[in-house]
Amino acid sequence: MRPAMLLILAAGVALAKAPAAPTLDSLWADLASSDEAKASRAVLGLAAKGKDAVAFLEKNIRPVKVDAKQAAKWIEQLDSDSFDDREAASQELGYLGKHAKELLAKAAEAKGTPELRARLKTLLDRIKADEPLKEDDGGIPAGGGVSISTVNGKMTIRIGGKVIDLKPRVITRPGPLPTWQRAARAAAVLEHLGTPEARKLLEKLADGEADALPTRAAKEALDRLDK
Repeated sequence: MRPAMLLILAAGVALAKAPAAPTLDSLWADLASSDEAKASRAVLGLAAKGKDAVAFLEKNIRPVKVDAKQAAKWIEQLDSDSFDDREAASQELGYLGKHAKELLAKAAEAKGTPELRARLKTLLDRIKADEPLKEDDGGIPAGGGVSISTVNGKMTIRIGGKVIDLKPRVITRPGPLPTWQRAARAAAVLEHLGTPEARKLLEKLADGEADALPTRAAKEALDRLDK
């Protein structure tokens, strides 16, 4: 076989093996990954797409802000006949996090289908997992008398009348909501681009609940752009 033909075939094989460029949708999905390396590649990939990334993010990110009427529609949609609609509503309500707790709890008190109750419970359980531990969640109460007793070789310690559990406990807490992580990383993309359009989108994202991660990330990005 001629050398020129070999070069042509080799080039064809190389092209066939070349990975396809990531799409905006795939980068958006990776932006919520718990794999930091994958998420970082997604940030860089979106930043490289410039104006297209800003236009895409404008359609996909929003501030963590509760609209009671819209939230009520999403709660109703949790019981939709369409699985995709139910999943979409769960995602939207989940993105609101603890700020939707009151509305979700009220809906959970009403009678509903098993599907609706199950989805509401999942959302509320995730919110509860993010809440600070209370003093009585295995903690030692402040003040009160201390008493120690031993029965059959087993020691019992009481403080203020409460029996203290001396067994070692491991408390695991979930990390930030993946959708909040994604929005915060999107803020990093917009900060890197720094265009007027990107800034405008950051301002929109910053107009959310003050303690929400996306809000804080957007505000910090704007502060750095102002320096």
